[in-house]
Amino acid sequence: MSIHTRVEIDGGEIVDYRWLGVDDALAQHARDEIALPPPTFVSLLKLRPFSQAGAVVDYFNGDGVDRFVPRIVELAEGRCALYEEDAGYESLDLAAVGARHRLMMLKSGWEYLREV
Repeated sequence: MSIHTRVEIDGGEIVDYRWLGVDDALAQHARDEIALPPPTFVSLLKLRPFSQAGAVVDYFNGDGVDRFVPRIVELAEGRCALYEEDAGYESLDLAAVGARHRLMMLKSGWEYLREV
């Protein structure tokens, strides 16, 4: 049995689409060829190690689902999304001592840090 999903271009959240592999999507994002929302970027990083769809399903049926409630810090060179486990989450202090769970979205590139 084949399942076909029709993508509806709504002109708001979806303005265009194409099917890409994880590595290709991340590479196109790094070259500024496509824009990825922060949750999509982080999700693609999490998918990168998997080579089989079944392993992805098993992972996300387990405890692999993250809930993101970011707090944004504006920076001269971009911005930073702080997530709940980050030491600076409540204070918005990027230099706070402790755990790091953040997405640095800088003009020079994006970097996801999760050291909790």
